[in-house]
Amino acid sequence: MSRRRHPHRASHRPSRYTTAVGPAQRTPVRNLEQALAHVELVLTEPLSRETAALFVDADYLPLLCIVVEGAARPDDVLGIADLAAVVGEEQEATHVLLVTSRPGQGFEVEDVQRWFLLDHLIGSVGVELLEWFVCNEQLQVAVSPLAGEPSRWPDVSPP
Repeated sequence: MSRRRHPHRASHRPSRYTTAVGPAQRTPVRNLEQALAHVELVLTEPLSRETAALFVDADYLPLLCIVVEGAARPDDVLGIADLAAVVGEEQEATHVLLVTSRPGQGFEVEDVQRWFLLDHLIGSVGVELLEWFVCNEQLQVAVSPLAGEPSRWPDVSPP
């Protein structure tokens, strides 16, 4: 499948990018619990406004985890599609899990519509959005079930 970058308006770009190399242990990430274990290693404690993107290959092996810091507005998550295009092409990533932390705020009803837009934008560059979590200090919300989407993980049972 051909991959192409999706242009975004500057208003959707976070203020700073920080890249974290993927986990040294290259075991498949085949369900949600395994993916969250990897992502939780790179999220800032205490929570700050950021989105972590865990990219995996066709065999669900972790390739790279990128943390986008400084997203001031909820729509800033849409800039991830640009990263998905680059990582998809350079690292041969085929899937991505997103985790957005919004301290003091968390999930918004509008995130369901953002899910569909993220899914479309990321899918248009040849990368499948596996799941998107929005969290605050008390709660992690998986957005895809609220959007009526079935699980996209190959193994839906815990390890």
